[in-house]
Amino acid sequence: DPNLRQHYYITGSCFWDWVETTYGRGALQQILQALVARRSDVYQFCSPEFKATAFVADFANPVLGTDISATTEARFGFGVSWNSCEG
Repeated sequence: DPNLRQHYYITGSCFWDWVETTYGRGALQQILQALVARRSDVYQFCSPEFKATAFVADFANPVLGTDISATTEARFGFGVSWNSCEG
């Protein structure tokens, strides 16, 4: 569904802008580096390994040193357990 994809990318853009504005460019880069560090040939998008992780809980919160799940749920529609494979 093109509308769903557009919503997904706009939401992502807003999220990354919020991270950079709130926590700084260094935090944004550290989250992205954490994502890249977990990448492997086995760790495929929506594989069982991927589904066992949660973006906010496993990547963003540890880097930022705080729980942002209430904000991500309220502002962007995804919470602490979101892994992008839902729906």
